[in-house]
Amino acid sequence: MFLTFTLISAIFISCSFERYLGQDYIRYYEGEKSVLIFFPETIIKTNLKPKQFFLNDSLATYSIDSTSPARSLFLDSIIDSTFIQKIKEVMIRELTKYGFKVYEENDIEQFIALNDSSYVLNLEQLEIEEYIYIGPAYEFVDIYDDSLKIYLNALNVNSWFEMDRNNMPDEKYPVLYSSYYLLDEVTSTGTFYNPEYTIDTMSMDKVYELAEIVGEKYAINFFDYTLNLFIQDGLPEGRLPKKYFHYDHKARSLQTFYSDGFIEMDP
Repeated sequence: MFLTFTLISAIFISCSFERYLGQDYIRYYEGEKSVLIFFPETIIKTNLKPKQFFLNDSLATYSIDSTSPARSLFLDSIIDSTFIQKIKEVMIRELTKYGFKVYEENDIEQFIALNDSSYVLNLEQLEIEEYIYIGPAYEFVDIYDDSLKIYLNALNVNSWFEMDRNNMPDEKYPVLYSSYYLLDEVTSTGTFYNPEYTIDTMSMDKVYELAEIVGEKYAINFFDYTLNLFIQDGLPEGRLPKKYFHYDHKARSLQTFYSDGFIEMDP
């Protein structure tokens, strides 16, 4: 019993110290953090519908017009510069709320003149995938039949970031990956035993709203990543953090769970 109590106490103290470091980062470094950001000029666009069409015979019974291998409903209509600009504007706005001074490509000389160890974040690759999402109907409507499937148009926005530090050439970071998706909207119009529903195909306005959502997520993920790097650097050598912290600036709350953060990948 004493050993168990000692172990629990040690874990609690460890997590408390990590939280203290996180609060320190938020409290004392607000307005003193800088980041130079780069964005691509083009988007990689991948239509996965042809592959789905040929590999999944069940699609042949669902709205052939909308899943035709020759058709992409959205990719050809997305203007790269507009989509990227919406990501950029929201990301810069949100990073500013998190206390960052944001520099863009035209501000490189000013950034270098800081002569500090501020971050450089490069959105190296941006991809939009279009596909058919096949999911159980109960995900969207109240239904007793768990075998019924719903077929929806879907878009994935995949991104790969490279990160560096100014004046710190020996610092190496993994590639940071994230992915977010958008589906057609489903509206239930029936009952539990007599399910009916309508599918509203996503509009281009919704597609561009996705860009804004993605920009906000990038800012959140980047702040959280630097927050956790600060916590890790503040721990005794050889000790790893027990938690991954997320800061919600709207609620001004430091949390220990967040499922949308960057995924580290090998360079």
